[in-house]
Amino acid sequence: MLAKGKEAALSQMSQGADVIFPTMDNGAIGSLQACKEKGVWAFGLYYDAIADWPDTVLQSAIFDIDGAMMDYLKAAVDGKLVGRNYKFDLNTPEAARIGTFHKAIPDAVKAEVLALADKMKSGALKP
Repeated sequence: MLAKGKEAALSQMSQGADVIFPTMDNGAIGSLQACKEKGVWAFGLYYDAIADWPDTVLQSAIFDIDGAMMDYLKAAVDGKLVGRNYKFDLNTPEAARIGTFHKAIPDAVKAEVLALADKMKSGALKP
């Protein structure tokens, strides 16, 4: 899977991509390796990937499946698990949150992203 992720990222780069946002579970690691080797920026997913890729990752859109599962399990233990659509978004930070900003991202861009995230949380901005 790592090789396929790397191959996919290299293919995108050969077509002019200068930022990669891999969303392939373990294949994402191969994509990040390709980004690091080629000096191309990337976004992380599933965890704050800047910790492991500090010179490659600009930011992470963290979709923490473990955090979401813990929410389900807590509901089950509390006797509150019912058949419904469980929604996780920025209002459920145990499952979805924004990661650390790379130092290359200007303060004005950080502020704009955080303001948009606040609008999403309030419902003023919908996906």
